[in-house]
Amino acid sequence: MPLKLRDGKLVSHECTDQDDVLCLLQLQEQHPHSAQAVRLNPEDNALALQPWIRTLSRIDVTYPAYTDGRAHSQARLLRQRLGFAGEIRAVGDVRIDQISMMIRCGINAFECFDADTETGIASAQLCHLSALYNNRYQPEYPSVSTLLTDTVFQ
Repeated sequence: MPLKLRDGKLVSHECTDQDDVLCLLQLQEQHPHSAQAVRLNPEDNALALQPWIRTLSRIDVTYPAYTDGRAHSQARLLRQRLGFAGEIRAVGDVRIDQISMMIRCGINAFECFDADTETGIASAQLCHLSALYNNRYQPEYPSVSTLLTDTVFQ
C-alpha cells in the first residue's frame, strides 16, 4: 500500500481509488460529466482538460521515472492557466528530493512507492533548500503554504 502525503499531512494506508480514475483518452471519448478524477500520462496535453476542469476534484500526474519532469509542467498549467483548485496527485516514481519542486509546481498530494521516499516522508525529512532560483505556484490552502515555508524551505 502506498504512503501518501496530502496538503502537508501524512495519510497512510488509504485506498488508492484507481478504479475511479479515468485516463484522458477515456474522458475525451466518453465525455462523462460526472467524472471526479482523471490521470494524465506524461505525453498528455493538460490543457485538453479545460472542458472538465470545474467538475474534476482530482487530477493524477504520472511520473514513470524520476528523471521525467513533464508532470511538473502539467501541474503548472493546471494551476496557473486553467485555475484548477482541486487535488493534483503525483503518482509513480516519486522521490523525496523532488517533492519540494513538485509542491512549487502546484502538486499537493503524493503517492510514494519508493522505500526511501516513504521513510523520508514518514519521518518528515523533506528536502531543506536554503536558496531558490525559480518562482513557485502560490497555493490557496494554508497547510501546503505552511509546508512550503515552514518545513521545506527553512
